[in-house]
Amino acid sequence: MLHLFKHMSDEDMYGHLLRIMKIISEISERKTMLEILEPALRYTYHARNEDEKTVRKYIEEGIEYFDDIKAGEVAMTVADRLEKKGEIRGRSVLIQKQLNKKFGLISSVLERKLQDSRLDILDKFGESIFDFNNLKDAEKWWDDFEKKGNA
Repeated sequence: MLHLFKHMSDEDMYGHLLRIMKIISEISERKTMLEILEPALRYTYHARNEDEKTVRKYIEEGIEYFDDIKAGEVAMTVADRLEKKGEIRGRSVLIQKQLNKKFGLISSVLERKLQDSRLDILDKFGESIFDFNNLKDAEKWWDDFEKKGNA
């Protein structure tokens, strides 16, 4: 993990990650291997300034070192989550742009709600944009949504 931290911003971080995944795969105790693999993959995703598909490619190539089915499942679950986060981020950015174009700058509170939201909620909110006359309507939508116990 320290090696990963040290080389996270290196141009050849991908090579370092593959070496680390190979070392992790050689740990004999399965539980320990998984306890190291998952945080390493999550850290890589959050620390790198790359898109989710690139990090997923790293994971898919590095998982070849693992014989253990569970380790493969952990890696692919992390990769799937990354892809989903990318989809959510893209949808959130699109909705923010639409709101900015229609009403001007949105509040940081509304921006945070969009960024932290699930995809299905973003879809519902996005469909409602056409019903909003101003940003207060958008903020009221969130308040009503949260009061119903949905957030």
